[in-house]
Amino acid sequence: MPRIFFKSILFAVSIFYSLSMAQPMTLGLYFTSLKVNQKKMADYCGNISELYTSTYGDKFNDDCVSDSMTNNNLMGGIRVISLLDSSVEIYFYGDASSQGVEIVRRTQNCVGPYPEDSTVGVWGSHQFSEVFETELLRFQENGVIELPKDSLKIVIKKTVDTILKNNHRCIDMDQSEYSELENSGGSLLGPGCCSLVKYPDALPSVAWTPSSIRFTKMGESRFFIHGIPNGTDYTLFDLNGKMLKQGVMLSKIIQPPMLPAILKIQNQIMMLK
Repeated sequence: MPRIFFKSILFAVSIFYSLSMAQPMTLGLYFTSLKVNQKKMADYCGNISELYTSTYGDKFNDDCVSDSMTNNNLMGGIRVISLLDSSVEIYFYGDASSQGVEIVRRTQNCVGPYPEDSTVGVWGSHQFSEVFETELLRFQENGVIELPKDSLKIVIKKTVDTILKNNHRCIDMDQSEYSELENSGGSLLGPGCCSLVKYPDALPSVAWTPSSIRFTKMGESRFFIHGIPNGTDYTLFDLNGKMLKQGVMLSKIIQPPMLPAILKIQNQIMMLK
């Protein structure tokens, strides 16, 4: 386990009591390149307080907490309800040498025994990958992350691409762990389930890159996939993100067990219906 987990565990426990393995969440994203300014981290919530204006006086305190924690020899952290998707809570912590990110779907829970568990609750509007990109860029704009914006975008894209390529359970970043040092992504530790997110608009933008891959519907539930070699791995999901089927394309013809379905192939995502 990366050392940054141990240095920040007290802060995490004190303000992140809501995080639970019974919710869709990432398992931990660990970095060394983001160059955190802890003074800016401590001031973050105050600096963006106008973005959380509400008729409810306690909304800001509930939605954003930040602290440098330097007096206790711990890394600082920010807990924030995403401004992009209020169903998502993101926790960012670290210092100049090492950083971590955890993301949780606060409006949903996992029910049933793993790995057949399913998700219940209020659907989100965006995938974890979109929240991850949006909120990290907001941290950068407010001086918390000192890495230049263009360099940060490269780090974000590499992280998301690696996880999407290796995540064999969920469509997006749910249930994935990533380490910049080890360059590992998509390792499923469980238990846990996948987010409920509205489709297709909320599918991660990183997956909708131009591609020669396309499909032709051959019958009620048969599709011919163009632009792939024989032997290509694929995964099918339902619209809740639950995996339906996984295998290798031998004839370039695929038959989803139900429609509509989401096909993930060569790091591309398309809806079959």
